Amino acid sequence: ADLEEDESHHKIHEEYKTLVDFMLGSYMEDMGINPEQFEEACGKAAINTPFHQTLFEQVWAADDFEIFKRMMIQKNIELQLQALEILQQRYGIIPESFTPCDGLPQGEQEILEQVIRKSLEDHQALQEGLDAETRDLERALVESKEEKERLEQERDREKQMLEEALKLSLSDTPGEVT
Repeated sequence: ADLEEDESHHKIHEEYKTLVDFMLGSYMEDMGINPEQFEEACGKAAINTPFHQTLFEQVWAADDFEIFKRMMIQKNIELQLQALEILQQRYGIIPESFTPCDGLPQGEQEILEQVIRKSLEDHQALQEGLDAETRDLERALVESKEEKERLEQERDREKQMLEEALKLSLSDTPGEVT
């Protein structure tokens, strides 16, 4: 089963590589630049900003399966965290980043309270449509702080592994631009 899964992942990576190559080729053609000029511009770009770092990872992943795999694992974990946050909102559990502050102006505080009240009403209507098993499973996931912490730790670990794979890939590149 692992061999089939590995072959499937390599096939997906090849499709991804084909797509990136096509898009980069079209971009370079539109810009009237050649691959060497593109590589030079990438080397000079400040890849310390989140946007450039993400873009760099996506392009580099087309040429390196390990980077592709790490990037996909990290995206999967981020999607799981987003799903958990949506479930928390559905069950009326407000993420820490959404909790009201004492310093909010009166109008904003009222709007926030209305949004929370509407969310709870929507949640109740949704709960009435779910079967007991689904409701219990979602509730257990939402109330488990351990699951969120586990996903966040796994995301951080995968991010570090992705950064290491990028560094390793860059150090193996002949004619590295510094």
